[in-house]
Amino acid sequence: MRSNVAYKLMLAFIAAFLLYMGVLYVIVDPQASHFLQEKLVLRPSFHKPVWLTVMHVHLAAAAIAFSAGALNFSPVLLARRKKLHRLLGYTYLLAVAVTDLTSGYMAPHATGGKLSSVGFNVMNILWLAATAAAFVYIRRGNVHKHRRWMVRSFMFCFTNFFTKAIAFIGTGVFGADYVAAYTAGVWGSLALDVVIAEIIVRTVYREPSSGAGLSR
Repeated sequence: MRSNVAYKLMLAFIAAFLLYMGVLYVIVDPQASHFLQEKLVLRPSFHKPVWLTVMHVHLAAAAIAFSAGALNFSPVLLARRKKLHRLLGYTYLLAVAVTDLTSGYMAPHATGGKLSSVGFNVMNILWLAATAAAFVYIRRGNVHKHRRWMVRSFMFCFTNFFTKAIAFIGTGVFGADYVAAYTAGVWGSLALDVVIAEIIVRTVYREPSSGAGLSR
């Protein structure tokens, strides 16, 4: 019962956050003017029309990954709708690849410069690696390890939220400079993605006793 409530709360949070992001970057500020004005230095290779197009593709792909990944943790889909679960899985895999690719283009222009750029690139590598591991394990029939690696992969969908939350706390509570707070948000998000995933993996998805339930 508790796990079902927690899952529904997670879905509600994701829906609210995606709605917020959609309204912000599609209706309120489609040119990302407020976000761009925080970038103190833009590289010579920066071209706003291209960057905006890539950003919108990035946000759309991330939203799809967030949605497909969340739905695929549904006990109902796992038990009764395996074909839909598989379809959502492939959708998630493709969306992660597109999100990573577009993030790779945007990273050199990240707020905070090289330090933020490195942080985003590290996250891109880890996210893709975790997703690939989840795919390999399910192809081998190891459902338990697939789920553990999907938790690790899915936590990277929360990167944007954690980054914004840490930057907001840094500027609003501690009075930090926005660029410094955003950079701290990037690396803080990376730490939270990894740590929270490991807590879930080691508590909810613990390794079964030897010889039991490794594959089915």
